[in-house]
Amino acid sequence: MLEQLQNKEIVLFGAGMRAHEFYEMYKDKLNFAFCVTNTSTEWGEKRFCGELDIRQYQAQELKGRYYVVLGVFIAFDNIASQLECDGYAMFEDFIDYRVAEAVLEDKKLALFYGTCILRDVYYSLGSVPAFTDQYVSIFVQGNIKEKDTIAEIRRLYYAKDICDIYVYANKLLHPSEAYNMQRKNLPADCKMIGVSKATFPGYWPQLHNMGYNANWLFEVAAPFDNKFWHLMYSREDANITRLVEEGKSPEEICRILSADDYYSEKELKKHLRICFKTLKMAEKGLEVKVGDFIKSQYQAKMLWQDFTHPKKALLWEYVKQVLGHLEICEEALDEIIKEAPEYIHRSSDMPIYPSVAKYLGLSWIDENTRYEVMTCKGIRLMTFKEYVIHYASYIQAVLKIRKGW
Repeated sequence: MLEQLQNKEIVLFGAGMRAHEFYEMYKDKLNFAFCVTNTSTEWGEKRFCGELDIRQYQAQELKGRYYVVLGVFIAFDNIASQLECDGYAMFEDFIDYRVAEAVLEDKKLALFYGTCILRDVYYSLGSVPAFTDQYVSIFVQGNIKEKDTIAEIRRLYYAKDICDIYVYANKLLHPSEAYNMQRKNLPADCKMIGVSKATFPGYWPQLHNMGYNANWLFEVAAPFDNKFWHLMYSREDANITRLVEEGKSPEEICRILSADDYYSEKELKKHLRICFKTLKMAEKGLEVKVGDFIKSQYQAKMLWQDFTHPKKALLWEYVKQVLGHLEICEEALDEIIKEAPEYIHRSSDMPIYPSVAKYLGLSWIDENTRYEVMTCKGIRLMTFKEYVIHYASYIQAVLKIRKGW
């Protein structure tokens, strides 16, 4: 790979941010010829950074003379498959831009496969110099499809053969082959690090439905962006739904749920025991476990935005454990954590019932505590009571619409 990169003319496949980053890093070190894309609106002379032509991809134009660097992220699987169908071979004829960087910088390759928690760990590790001095990282988003094979996920399929560490987020009992990578699928000297795909509904006993809310309606023209999937309406508060269905007004519902004895101490302690027991089972056999950390810290601070998206303290516990398993010591880690954002990607805070705060000993919560609640109109700071009235009004409106259907 190093020989091809150094001795052949380089063609970038892609003209977006990833391609620009790679070009700026190596334009003085490699012999770039031009770019190719499948998108006609991008084609033209000197359209890439005002320096390289962007051409239409032609199946046989690149054979032999050029070495192709895929400067893409989301479209990688489709473009890699396209090149394969046209007779090109990975590593011999084309390469992922991140693999190219690892080869050119003589660094190890770290492969991350999983969902949002591991993606946050991946991004956080990118701010740790002691890690980035040794590793170039590739993150592959875990797919929710049940029967994915490793071969279907081309970036994972190729990177697994050359990675030095494989960091994966375990999904308990998930049938996907990709989520159950075996030692035999990886290089003999590759280090495997299993990371807990923890969820923790301990603060929220009202979450009877751990999937998306059946009463979640939205504007037809709403953008399907990252914020969309994290709106407060996407998760069901079973108590509010039930009380709205019983004909209670939002104000009545607020009075009922705000009572500091709505949940009893006995049922909350039972709920918490089940949560920790489930978490312990889910983390069995993994290298990075956060159950003990949650158990020791959940009363001191809010560790989660909602039951599946961690806040800063928990996220960096993951990062510290990964660094520990790699035997990497970062002298400035405390300062890096101090400067790090509260979360890598924002979800809607899920307010905590007063009775839960009382019986679980969450002394940092009172009636004036304000949560960052993600509404369809943006982030709003809400107290628990404001949240209940807002959410109940939303469910009330949705049920009227559905009745009209």
